[in-house]
Amino acid sequence: MSKLCITTISDTVGRTPLVSLSGVDGVSHGVAGEILGKLEYMNPGSSIKDRVAKHIVAQLSAKGISKSAPLVVAGPGNLAISLAMLGRSLTCLLPERTTTDRVRLLKSLGVTDIVRTLDGALPGSPEHACEIGRRIVKHRAGGVYIDEELGDWDLSACYDELAAELIEQTDGTLDALVLGVDTGNAATHLSRALKAKLPNIQIIGVEPTNSAIGEQTVDNPLARRWLCEDIGRAYAPRALLPGSIDMWIQVSDRVAYSMARRLVQGGVFAGPSSGASVAAARMYAVSACLQPSSRVAVILGDTARNYTDTLLSDDWMLAHDLLDARMVADLQRTQIE
Repeated sequence: MSKLCITTISDTVGRTPLVSLSGVDGVSHGVAGEILGKLEYMNPGSSIKDRVAKHIVAQLSAKGISKSAPLVVAGPGNLAISLAMLGRSLTCLLPERTTTDRVRLLKSLGVTDIVRTLDGALPGSPEHACEIGRRIVKHRAGGVYIDEELGDWDLSACYDELAAELIEQTDGTLDALVLGVDTGNAATHLSRALKAKLPNIQIIGVEPTNSAIGEQTVDNPLARRWLCEDIGRAYAPRALLPGSIDMWIQVSDRVAYSMARRLVQGGVFAGPSSGASVAAARMYAVSACLQPSSRVAVILGDTARNYTDTLLSDDWMLAHDLLDARMVADLQRTQIE
């Protein structure tokens, strides 16, 4: 067999490109340094969660858990998609805000058991995904509950690989990493791995406006609403170790979605959470007064193709007031023409 042929889909996970975002409108204007995008949406399952799924599957195998064992998976959907892609049978616990595109994709992968959960449920409450998942597992012989938030899986090697890629691709000259925070695993492990090699690097955590991770509060979670998926919590996840994040930046839904549309227009097919992270990277770069030689990398976690009914729909974007004034003007001019 040719050396160019890869025998398993899991072997294609990782080694994603790192590209300059200078060609994307509104990213580099007025910024002295360089903003780079780590295109994690170019993994085979179109998200960074392919890396996580690959390592979880390896740990399941090491524990002697059968490939046919039913998995109960909590999260916005990308991890479930990645596990299903790797041939695992599963039940999904998806938040209310998860897009119909991801639900359709999961069903196409053979996942028909999908439970929707409240966006703002707190840990310990009966409505929280963890409590629902544990109740389901009790009734599934040989079932395994998988939830990144709990920190039950050793994901250090997974993010060590990603950190090593970033260091190699930047020749060890990286001043800051910007990433959206949800479960806290990526932030915790990437911060540890990168700071071991680059002690002065700044780790910038991104969350939606109204998210409570950075402020470490748990007040009135149901009032904390946002549209941007894959980032933010109504409480601080326990997998996020204190000190992992050097600076927090909150980004509004409008800024996140408008930047994501600009990324798409610039040929970077990343989703709304990536839009939030790129917008935050720009905010950080401006406020930090970077040098021309400075480099800021941004994790672009999943694909815009998961949001055809939302991010990629002009009608939906207008109905939810998510296009900034300039994009509205551009859209109106296009419609007139």
